[in-house]
Amino acid sequence: MKQEEPAAIPHYALVDLDFGDGRYPFKLGFHEASSAETELDKGVFKILNEIKNGEWRQKDLRGVIRWALIGGGLTPVEAEKKVKLYVDQRPADENCALAMQILAALFFGSPEYQQRQQTAG
Repeated sequence: MKQEEPAAIPHYALVDLDFGDGRYPFKLGFHEASSAETELDKGVFKILNEIKNGEWRQKDLRGVIRWALIGGGLTPVEAEKKVKLYVDQRPADENCALAMQILAALFFGSPEYQQRQQTAG
């Protein structure tokens, strides 16, 4: 008798969020966060604090969103196209909240992850 494979558990930082023309999966996991830190020459925790304090740079918002789209499954080319359209050509405050949600999922886990943790223990 063949045993069924357990359902895959989503990555702790994976969140589905509204962005531009639809809803997209965003994941800023270890690899993507490291890549963003290298590209932006600062740590993701510093970026989170700068956003919270209103001292952010546009390129930081852009980098976080782009790397999280790649982590969520878009190719780098697809992610760049979305960012050019929905970050570079939109008011910056629209993207602050999005970047905050992505970074919150990195540090604290997605809302779904948090709920799984509460029900498991």
